Amino acid sequence: MLFDVPVHELTAGDGDKALLTADGGRNRGHGADFGHLKNRLRLRSGGRYAMIGRNGCGKSTLLRALASGTLPEWPGSIRTFLVEQDHRIDPEQQVIEAVLSADSRVSDLQAEAARLERESAEARESATERLCEIYEALEELDAESEGLRRHRVEAILGGLGFTAEMQGAAVGELSGGWQARLAMASALFVEPELLLLD
Repeated sequence: MLFDVPVHELTAGDGDKALLTADGGRNRGHGADFGHLKNRLRLRSGGRYAMIGRNGCGKSTLLRALASGTLPEWPGSIRTFLVEQDHRIDPEQQVIEAVLSADSRVSDLQAEAARLERESAEARESATERLCEIYEALEELDAESEGLRRHRVEAILGGLGFTAEMQGAAVGELSGGWQARLAMASALFVEPELLLLD
């Protein structure tokens, strides 16, 4: 089993829209909508699941809650990636950079380490402890060097049909179909244990 978490009392927005309630929504006439969940979400490793429901019932909201890890009792060790319907990727960013930045935990740590390494010698002493913490975190994440990460991104993009010219282009120059492929390339690069497709 990948995980088994309770999902009762799930709300959307500012908490004003109840998606799941402890009574399964029976008091609002929506008892059949989530009755099959029994207020728990259980997914097995390697399984494939579909979530079906009418528009506006909270499917995307539940997927975003899973991706962000905001559900109570959510196991923080599960690496999750959500490919959203609207592919929120910076149109000014280069294709390769967009995929590299998809693994935000690693790219944020690497950016902070680079900034601390550039600081002056007197400031470096105070930053040494933080650099050690960053390097330990990167090691725990099995983070590759920047060159290896870039090479892996190029291989993934090439496998999805991106030419070398397209890989250097801005995301905004791509059609919607190619942007969808870019979102999938980001998911493949991150290698999540739980891949969510909205």
